[in-house]
Amino acid sequence: MTPRLPKYLELADRIRLDILHGALPAGSVAPSENEVAQCYGVSRLTARRTLNELAQRGLLKRSRGQRSVVLDRAGPHRPVLYAPGQSDAALEYVPGAVYSVSAFRQETADAIVAAALDLQVGAPVAHVERRARVDGAPIMLLRTWLTSRLAAMLEARDFEDRLFVQVFQRANLAIARSREAPLACVADAYQARELDVAQGVPLVRVRRIGYSVADVPISLT
Repeated sequence: MTPRLPKYLELADRIRLDILHGALPAGSVAPSENEVAQCYGVSRLTARRTLNELAQRGLLKRSRGQRSVVLDRAGPHRPVLYAPGQSDAALEYVPGAVYSVSAFRQETADAIVAAALDLQVGAPVAHVERRARVDGAPIMLLRTWLTSRLAAMLEARDFEDRLFVQVFQRANLAIARSREAPLACVADAYQARELDVAQGVPLVRVRRIGYSVADVPISLT
């Protein structure tokens, strides 16, 4: 079963496509909360969360008492740092995808993981590896490192066919904000094997650090 994305994130993705494809050009007035609610048959609260999500992604400018304005999708407004609510779900969600766990093990943090999670090199961490497949074909490889304290609250089956944010919700945990950075790369031997592609083909890699409510880094994906 494919994890269900919250309705406001579904709507945010639909409106985002309108912006990216030019149906809502930069500088134009975005739909109001009432217009979103009426157009998609949702509550005013869901419409508000949808527009707030688009603002967090840097696609809209929202001001109290004024209509939202579409921002330049290629300009400096696109965020690297954002307060997600459930924005992390949008990074993993693929319609029709099935998510499976291929590894869940204890490791020691190398220099990269230690720096991201503000730990000492060699500190204990948990490594979770998941794959997203559509019609049996792998489309995404998700590798996550968790602090040992966080990992103690979870086990491998918690990650089966769930989005990362849903795993945290079931454990009564929350990521207050995330810092993410996309970059272009080419598939190395390991990635090529796991994604069933030729070595050297172009890929998009997203590095994301999740922070707790206390603003402490707790996950690296």
